[in-house]
Amino acid sequence: MNTLLWLRTDLRAHDNPALAAAAEAGTVTALFLAAPGQWRLHGDAPAKVDFWLRNLRELSRELGRQGIPLRLLTVHDWSEAPDALAAFCRDHAIGQVHVNAEWAVNERRRDAAVAARLRTLDVDWTLHHGASLLRPGTVLTGKGECYRVYTPYARACRERLRTAPLRALPAPRAQTPPPWP
Repeated sequence: MNTLLWLRTDLRAHDNPALAAAAEAGTVTALFLAAPGQWRLHGDAPAKVDFWLRNLRELSRELGRQGIPLRLLTVHDWSEAPDALAAFCRDHAIGQVHVNAEWAVNERRRDAAVAARLRTLDVDWTLHHGASLLRPGTVLTGKGECYRVYTPYARACRERLRTAPLRALPAPRAQTPPPWP
């Protein structure tokens, strides 16, 4: 099956849950969706965008050594993401899309819209959690509520990590690059 790794701000080839799952599921294509209008709306500085683009160039080389192509699409803002991704998936016979979660409001709305649009094409959408040691909202008080004081929260986090240590994920194995229409 052809799978898509949709890269956003998590530009890692190693210890990347979305990349590992996509590689396990099939032949991977990586995609970065540039949205200059959205970046301006968010106040992202030119230096930040330059940093992303330089990292993408390096990641493209690293993924290329594994036979994973990295493609770049440009949209104005996140409102265009659902149709752009749907068209890419249709044109490249993508059956699954894997992404690492982003927690900002606009990004969560974007992801919900993209997931809904992909469902209309029977494309599976899988959201992974790789940007933090512990998934947000999973470290709770004895009453099942979020902590309001840092010190008890930090203790609970350390205890969770002590009893269930994390393991880094390896980079994906090399694959034969997917054919392109």
